[in-house]
Amino acid sequence: MNRTDFKKNLVFNLSLIIFYFVSSFLLMNISGCKKTFEPIKPRYVRPTTLAECDNIRREIYKEPIGPETDTIKIFGKVGDGETFSEALLRAGVEYKIAEKIILNLKGVLDFRRCRPDDEFTISLDKDSGELRSFSYSSSPIDSYVIERGEDGNYSSYKEEYEVEKRVEFVIGRVYNSLYETMEQIGEDPNLSVLLANEVFAWDIDFYTEVMPDDEFKIVVEKYYSGDYFVQYGKILAAEYNGKSTGKKEAFYFVADKKGGYYNSKGLASRRSFLKSPLKYGKISSGFGKRFHPIYKKVKMHHGVDYAAPIGTQVWAVADGIVNYVGVMGGYGNLIILKHKGGLETRYGHLSRFASGMRRGLSVEQGRLIGYVGSTGISTGPHLHFEMRQDGNIINPLKKVAPPSEPLDRKYLAEFQKKIEEYRRYFMLDKNQVLFTEGGESNDGNKEGNR
Repeated sequence: MNRTDFKKNLVFNLSLIIFYFVSSFLLMNISGCKKTFEPIKPRYVRPTTLAECDNIRREIYKEPIGPETDTIKIFGKVGDGETFSEALLRAGVEYKIAEKIILNLKGVLDFRRCRPDDEFTISLDKDSGELRSFSYSSSPIDSYVIERGEDGNYSSYKEEYEVEKRVEFVIGRVYNSLYETMEQIGEDPNLSVLLANEVFAWDIDFYTEVMPDDEFKIVVEKYYSGDYFVQYGKILAAEYNGKSTGKKEAFYFVADKKGGYYNSKGLASRRSFLKSPLKYGKISSGFGKRFHPIYKKVKMHHGVDYAAPIGTQVWAVADGIVNYVGVMGGYGNLIILKHKGGLETRYGHLSRFASGMRRGLSVEQGRLIGYVGSTGISTGPHLHFEMRQDGNIINPLKKVAPPSEPLDRKYLAEFQKKIEEYRRYFMLDKNQVLFTEGGESNDGNKEGNR
């Protein structure tokens, strides 16, 4: 082999060696990076809010598109101020189907008890459009169902669940707001709504009179299905001790087959008018002279302004008759109610009126009449609440309600015995179950004094 051939062979062999190592290096890196290019698997994220949970549930139950299903499902909710039939039609249900649902639920569901946010689901035959099934839920344990049998006939019923009622003692001290405090002590915030709107609505203005370190004690019914908390029942007894309010007590008692709250002297908690015209909000401007933010001068403010988000429910503070519904100057959208004894209340700057509001309509205390807005001369969302007595403008915060109706004397001994029992519970210093009433079906609560 001459020198030239040797050099050629050496170059060739070196090239093979270099090619081998380069190829091996590349293969190793490609192999090592293989996982990088694999599809990323979706990671399950646990929902942290009821809204997220609701969205996931709706995705799970969403019907697939195409030939895989022969059923169309419609989901809906009852809106504020809506009747059951109005909610069905707004959800896109045809009139003849809505009529069939209402007809089959008569005697099973009391349509007058339908409330905002009650949910319903409708299943329709994809080809014929006929109703296959319907379910309506007003609470976790109150569901009403329509089903079509093989013979084409419909059956309607209320679903039954085994529930257990526990009577529990709840104690707490207000940190920032009553609502937030309930969450902090492990209770559902709805307990604060019950306390404010059903027990002390006539005695305490929870927007102006609640202060940090106020203390509350509550004896309340709680319903469970197994270990799952379902909902609150009645508050049986409550005590609120605040810097501004002083000590307030209320005890639930059934007299003449009608339940209600009474103070320790047997006087009914319910008065002729409520302390506040809305569920939540804060006073942004009181009654009296003030510097007007729009007119830029000192003017008399004839009412009380409650700052609250647009759409917040506004209710009648007393039984009365609608005297005016419409637009009136700086009030914007306004409702005027006439009450007994020459009293008149005005609700201004509303975004809209509740369904059915018209002049001459009789309304009960606590009825939804409209929604907070910013119509008329207004700098932001709020309710302007005004009160007049015999035509004279008065301060709503200083209006004193007439004396309450006393409990019939024949019930006083039994009532005082109940008070003694509840006050023994008030001596406890921590939250606990007081007693349990055995499993029962969800066919309604019975009125009575234990």
